[in-house]
Amino acid sequence: MFKLIFFLWRRSDLDRDAFIDYYENSHAIFGSRIVPRSDDYRRSYPQWERGSGRGMDDIFSFGPFDVMTELWFHDRSGREAQLTEAAKPEVRDAVVADEARFMDRSKQAYFVVVEHRSCGTAPGMERAAAKIVHLCRESPNLAPDEFKHRHERERVPEIEGAVRGLIDYRRNYFVLDDPQSFAGGVDAQLQLDPEMLSVSLMEEMWLASTEDLAIAMAALKRPSALIDSSMSFSIPVDEYRADFGDVMAPFVLLNERCR
Repeated sequence: MFKLIFFLWRRSDLDRDAFIDYYENSHAIFGSRIVPRSDDYRRSYPQWERGSGRGMDDIFSFGPFDVMTELWFHDRSGREAQLTEAAKPEVRDAVVADEARFMDRSKQAYFVVVEHRSCGTAPGMERAAAKIVHLCRESPNLAPDEFKHRHERERVPEIEGAVRGLIDYRRNYFVLDDPQSFAGGVDAQLQLDPEMLSVSLMEEMWLASTEDLAIAMAALKRPSALIDSSMSFSIPVDEYRADFGDVMAPFVLLNERCR
């Protein structure tokens, strides 16, 4: 699988509700019709007032994001087909005009990620009543590869054992040197500014009940020798799903520990 995560920011004259309304009822529908579809397509809108940890100003240079968009493809060619179609002048002009109606096009961050999944199935996702996103980075004394290996083998089982009502739990490791990872205005640059993002991992957790949120957030924020405690942030999000998306297939399937 090939997966991308976009962090986008709304226009300054729109509030959260207006931004969500336009994205969900106009742009998401328009986008799925004008370019080839991904295998799945989801949008997560942060509930900033319920977050815990450091401020997002410390994580993104653009400040708190307004939506996290996720695209899954069978392989990289699926995304390349989208980009080829989007590059056609008439398509590009239509996309730019529509994006300008609800988002700040000067503030965008696109990341290729390697997704690891250890429990859950796509049909079970429909039972989810709550979702949490946790952004963090490795301790300074750990190399990225060692961090990923130890996080998957040591920390993930501990978190799974502590959380109630766990439906699915995924870890997305940012691939900053991929040519499809970039930040800033989409027309201005195609190379990621290293100062743009100060985290290396985004974890996602889906829960069966909102009553399980507090325990799950505490588990994700639990101190660990693997995590840089100065850069760790958990936030509940409102997730919207495409009507055609039902895959969410793992890049790496490590084990099955679902309860």
